[in-house]
Amino acid sequence: MQRLPFLVMLVAWLVTGCAATATPLSPAQATRSAPPSRGSEPTPPSAQTHAYPFSPAPMPGTTPAGARALQARPKVALLLPLQSKTFGLAANLVEQGFLAAYTQDTGAAFVAGRSPVRVYPTDADVSHILAAYQQAVQDGNEVIVGPLTRDAVTALAASGQVTVPTLALNVADRDASPNAPLYCFSLSTDAEARAVARLAYAPNRREAAIISSGQPLARRAAAAFAQSWTAAGGRIAARYRPASSPGALVALGRAIAQSPPDVIFLADGLGRAQLVRPYLPVSARIYATSQINSGQAETTEDFNLEGVRFVDMPWLLQPNAPSVTIYPRPANAQTADQERLYALGIDAYRLAQMLASGSPTELHLAGVTGDITLRGHRVVRHLLQAQFQQGQAVVLGTPAP
Repeated sequence: MQRLPFLVMLVAWLVTGCAATATPLSPAQATRSAPPSRGSEPTPPSAQTHAYPFSPAPMPGTTPAGARALQARPKVALLLPLQSKTFGLAANLVEQGFLAAYTQDTGAAFVAGRSPVRVYPTDADVSHILAAYQQAVQDGNEVIVGPLTRDAVTALAASGQVTVPTLALNVADRDASPNAPLYCFSLSTDAEARAVARLAYAPNRREAAIISSGQPLARRAAAAFAQSWTAAGGRIAARYRPASSPGALVALGRAIAQSPPDVIFLADGLGRAQLVRPYLPVSARIYATSQINSGQAETTEDFNLEGVRFVDMPWLLQPNAPSVTIYPRPANAQTADQERLYALGIDAYRLAQMLASGSPTELHLAGVTGDITLRGHRVVRHLLQAQFQQGQAVVLGTPAP
């Protein structure tokens, strides 16, 4: 299976068959470029219909001034695994966000052959993705957004094919050539865990305990937190992997009460955190990643997370902010992770417009996924801090470091 760390929960949701319950998209027509066929050279684009969950705005190209405005915009390719059974829903949400941002930016609906955006759908096969990337370059696109999966981004970084500014939507296992204009933009849980460690650490808070189920995503978060915590001068005083039984959780609470750390990091997501938190000391200083945030305004279960601090994006923590409300909400998103993917698409479009001006050494965007800066070839999201207070996620102070 392809590796896509920030989508582990979504992938699990898909393979259990829940995808069949997704709300159908509302009808509106648009066109994509066809993917390269198996075992052949990349083929020229051909028409394909698709639906989007927002109402198209008037097309400015219907007037001479509007046509000139669109012609002046850079040609951008969006390369996503829209034909993959595993990653198709995730890719579709990213695409929706990307085209919603295009519509908001231009006042134009996405129209085949007239919009300066071309979508290249692929499956999850790395060789097909690389072939589609080559086709996008040959078609004269000035910026390419994608691929989405970690394996595909790693393969692209190693391929030597990157000759135009490219915004990959995941991180690579190895760095590309420093001269390649490849920029990585992702919703990495690892990066969030490192940000949480920097947020939690202080001279009077050096001892940390990590609670993790040992599941893959939790294991990655725990490792990233520990690495950042110790690099700052802290010590991991204890690691706990409790069972889900009440007896095991009571024992966990007693162990922590007998030797309380300065900080507790919950490496798991929402369900596990709701189970564990009630057994921990009320006064404990507890941190987690965005995976504990359901995105709901208030739920009974969130009272079980009282006092837990975490980081997340403005799209979920500040839904009424003017910079967020200018974009429509996705019609078929059913989870917070799916909302985050849609928000990723919004900011990907905005970053693509900035990258079109060349290979920047500095970049800043007040995005819906965070306050975005550029560190080398890595796009860094500075997230909001929040804390659960009486069942509600309350934003705290300045963005996380």
